Amino acid sequence: METNRCPSGLPGYGYSMQAAAIASALVDRENAHILRGRVRQWLDRFEDPSSLPFEDMDDGLVFAEFLTDLVRVGAGLRPS
Repeated sequence: METNRCPSGLPGYGYSMQAAAIASALVDRENAHILRGRVRQWLDRFEDPSSLPFEDMDDGLVFAEFLTDLVRVGAGLRPS
């Protein structure tokens, strides 16, 4: 995966373009607090020892689509 400078003046060392776009979406957008909250909710599901991350395959697809939209928004594109 190619690495590049992060958008928004974030340090770009070791970040992939996708990670940089997600970071940009979480930092600079007017609804950034909502996006950060959604990411926290998903990560809490991963870290909860009492449940599997995706007990239902549809949940995994929803999370993948959410991350894809974050990358698109962070790259300055419209979400799908």
